[in-house]
Amino acid sequence: MFLINTFFIALATMLGTFIFNFKKKRTKAIPLKNQILIIAAAIVITIPSLISASTLVKQTYNQTQLTSFIDNELPSLYVVNKEIASGKIKLTVIGSNLSNSEINKLDDKLPDYQLGDYKLQFQQLSKGNYLSVNAFKKYVDQEKSDNVQSSTTDSSDKNLLKLEQQLNKKYPDAITKVYVGQLVDKSKNKQALVLIKLNKDNEVQQAEIKKYTENLVKKLDIDATVHFTEE
Repeated sequence: MFLINTFFIALATMLGTFIFNFKKKRTKAIPLKNQILIIAAAIVITIPSLISASTLVKQTYNQTQLTSFIDNELPSLYVVNKEIASGKIKLTVIGSNLSNSEINKLDDKLPDYQLGDYKLQFQQLSKGNYLSVNAFKKYVDQEKSDNVQSSTTDSSDKNLLKLEQQLNKKYPDAITKVYVGQLVDKSKNKQALVLIKLNKDNEVQQAEIKKYTENLVKKLDIDATVHFTEE
């Protein structure tokens, strides 16, 4: 990029000199050899720059189309990471599991977003209701800890802490640990995640606890997904 900018600045300066005739008297014309070198340099540098610009525009357009695809076709999933490379659209997601038939149907919709040359590839971090603690720690911006709870000022963070406290109070014997945090994607979009670990003797209460947690999420006006962990 530096070389391209330098070349075109020099070329513009040279052309400006000729157009405005800064030299009152030019003793001799530019040798033919030099003219050929200038033209050859212009071609050699201009073509790659046009290719680079075209590639950048296409990448930006594809990312915009992919964002529209995710918003319209994957409303129930949280996309942690997205990447377009080597003819594939790689999506790392948390949410309900997608079957092969559902993925094939989503593939068929890609041409509607001018992404027909690509195939979808999903990495589903959650399996049914379950999510690993490692995945949680990797993809969650976990701002809450015993050391900073008192200094939390964001209303969504306060509501997450309140949710955690109410769950532990409601099910002190059934719940071993509650993890709460914010999912953060590359676009800095956030969604809360609640991860619950149950005592083995109380796993039969999972459906009840999930329903209670989802109702509590709505009551506290939190945009969150609820999962369980066996770790």
